[in-house]
Amino acid sequence: MHFKLPCDHNRVLSKCLGITGLILLLVGLYDNSWVLLQLLLVPRCGGKTPVQYETDCVGLHYNPQDVARAGLWEVCHFFPFGYIPEFYYHTEPYCSKFSDDEEPAEWLDTAQFLCQLAVALNVAGMLACVLADIVRSRDICDTGSIVLVISAACGLLGLTKYYSNISKAFLIPYKRNIVSMYANRGTFYFIQGCAMTLVAGLLQARIKL
Repeated sequence: MHFKLPCDHNRVLSKCLGITGLILLLVGLYDNSWVLLQLLLVPRCGGKTPVQYETDCVGLHYNPQDVARAGLWEVCHFFPFGYIPEFYYHTEPYCSKFSDDEEPAEWLDTAQFLCQLAVALNVAGMLACVLADIVRSRDICDTGSIVLVISAACGLLGLTKYYSNISKAFLIPYKRNIVSMYANRGTFYFIQGCAMTLVAGLLQARIKL
């Protein structure tokens, strides 16, 4: 009884982490906000709409303004009203898929493949773990553990590939010198999914059948 309880605990915890990791991987994979670009110098005065120049404004201060966000599959542009002359009357976001580009980026294809592979391997690893519990096979259990660890590694490689190549120049054609880029929610979902998948794989290796 002393040895059975930790084994059952590891088994349940591994399954819970693996399933939660899969959900987070899927949410992150299809979230269109891995990175967020913000214009930090948008003038506001007394609650008025931001304009390009406000010389007679008392109490002028600056609020960050979203310019664009992008995930693995598409980029959405936002046009701060009155700040970019050529889009003065265009305030609604405009989204376009990377697959529609005339010259698709090879690095983006690689990042997409690795992240999709991470999801597929998570599913395969979890199925192997369930099968190992049914047939009481140590070999299948170890295989599931290894596949889950590889899944996490593929996801992290995909993230690394994405962030080592994504840039302001790739996403927007204007105001790049005063725009800042930040990691956003999709990135954090995917990282958490990778972490949970990795822990699930390590716990699976400790289960005694």
